[in-house]
Amino acid sequence: MDTRARSSALHAQVTVRQLSCFVAVAEERHFHRAAARLHMSQPALTQRIQDLEQYLKVQLFTRKGNRIELTEAGGLVVDEAKAALVQIDRVQEVARRVGEGDVGSLRVRVVTSVPFLQEFREADALSYALRKRENPVPVR
Repeated sequence: MDTRARSSALHAQVTVRQLSCFVAVAEERHFHRAAARLHMSQPALTQRIQDLEQYLKVQLFTRKGNRIELTEAGGLVVDEAKAALVQIDRVQEVARRVGEGDVGSLRVRVVTSVPFLQEFREADALSYALRKRENPVPVR
């Protein structure tokens, strides 16, 4: 396999940008409006859709002049593309939250004394006894 073919094979994958482009065109049903929505040129958008179709080996849209319709395959793929984009957003949100310290695990080590442990056991036993009563007393 020559270098160019190997490089092409390594980069043959669906990208988030391609999925975003595909969903925008599917929702807008118009390449120019989808390109404006995505803040990109229409030829670049068309190229991304063509690359996606080539990778998937399926036609996603039928083009009739200015009219664009999803093919049967496109209709099935658009739902999966939307779900993938939602999942990608979740991954980014979790990563952001972890980076900000909002998510993760916290380990606390407590050094206790023997009297503290005895009081804790007594309190736990009392709590257990109260929970097991037939007519529990509401705690407020």
